[in-house]
Amino acid sequence: MMICFVNIIICIGAISQGNGNNSNAIDSNQAIIQLETRRATDMQKRCEALLRESGKNGALVLLNAQAGQVLALASNPPERYLAHTRGFPIGAMMHLITGTMALEEGMITPETIYDCPGMEHLAHGGRPYSCGGRHIHGPITMEEALVKSCHLFFVFNIGAHVQTETLESWIRCFGLGNPKSVDLPGETAGFVPSPESWAKFQADAEFPAPWAAGNNINLCIGQGELRVTPIQAVRIMAALINNSTLVTPFLDPANRRAPSPPFISEVTQSVMQSGLIRHAKECHACREAAIPGAQLLGFHSMGISGTSQQVDWFIGGLLNEKLAVAVMLEEECNSPYEGYCSLEEAIMIAREALCAGISGHAMENQKQPKDENL
Repeated sequence: MMICFVNIIICIGAISQGNGNNSNAIDSNQAIIQLETRRATDMQKRCEALLRESGKNGALVLLNAQAGQVLALASNPPERYLAHTRGFPIGAMMHLITGTMALEEGMITPETIYDCPGMEHLAHGGRPYSCGGRHIHGPITMEEALVKSCHLFFVFNIGAHVQTETLESWIRCFGLGNPKSVDLPGETAGFVPSPESWAKFQADAEFPAPWAAGNNINLCIGQGELRVTPIQAVRIMAALINNSTLVTPFLDPANRRAPSPPFISEVTQSVMQSGLIRHAKECHACREAAIPGAQLLGFHSMGISGTSQQVDWFIGGLLNEKLAVAVMLEEECNSPYEGYCSLEEAIMIAREALCAGISGHAMENQKQPKDENL
């Protein structure tokens, strides 16, 4: 496998970022060596096997949510490096950022109720939006909206009213659109759409359309042009596990960076965590994949699923163990709804990766000498 990484470095033409005079320079040479060393670990082997045995194109990232250390990073097929070199639409996973923003900006409170009718039109004859299968959720709060993946809660409570600059700012607070999310070469920044990029896209149109409320709504529910890499997706979950601090994932310990200061209030953190714990326990796909929330190895598991444009996601983690995982699977899907064809499989892979993470993490901790100063 080392030759594959050598090839990608040559193609990119940049083995490292920064220079020796910059204390923040990232040495991706050592990161690649660390990844090759990690390939020999049971944890990495297990994660690679999980993706390979699925028979689907995809990626998996397992992360120490507190330190930022990449415990496993796998792609299928291996030569595509999907974990950090390509962005994908994320669907309902965007609810995490949208909900956090709305609570922190005072747009809603934890007690705000929206009566979900299953499908609703924007004002003045606007386009219809619906929840999956036009499911009627009825009166729900923010926490319930996370549990049930209620698109309409985020469309009409938040997306239809949010300022574009506020939304973009919060998206970037979670590290999206940032090409420095891991110490490996060839990383893409993904894509965060904005009025400026939209204007360029519309420049050659016969009747160019301005950026409008519909663009903000699409962003709030993870639709449209937003693109996120699996390594960026796992950072979102890690922030919500790790007391709202954003870590920068690394393979080489020399590239470890201090996390961001906490940027979410305790109230918001509590609401989001409660919703994620319940989602991992109660959502239909999670039940079908036998991941019964806190019963998973006796730990507080949490997570959220997302489907969009024939891509199925699950990002989750273990709250007590400070482990985060992101699984993305691509599928040519004949479902009547977008995605869903591989969702249960993505959840099962995430579950098994977390199991491997617990076992491997415990073994590594036993090997580490205790620091009397800690």
